[in-house]
Amino acid sequence: MATKKSAKTTSKRAPSTTKKRIKKPVKVTARKATKPAAKRKAKAIVIRAASSPTRKQIAERAYEIWISNGCPPYSQQANWYQAEKELARTHLAAGQ
Repeated sequence: MATKKSAKTTSKRAPSTTKKRIKKPVKVTARKATKPAAKRKAKAIVIRAASSPTRKQIAERAYEIWISNGCPPYSQQANWYQAEKELARTHLAAGQ
């Protein structure tokens, strides 16, 4: 006698009527009060404005450094910083 296998029935859950859990807010601690950013940056801007080279001057000097070093790849940032340092030194000396 062959018996038929009963198909498994899937039961669907009824929607939950309980409230969903809400995550608690994270506590944020306050930092120590410091000078406002505008006051801190204002001094640096005043100092730089009188003695800083232009972007074009830095770019030209960085290119000269790159050529004199034999055009090495991936040296743009180092050349830029070196040019900034050299030009800042010369601008400060000229301003004094």
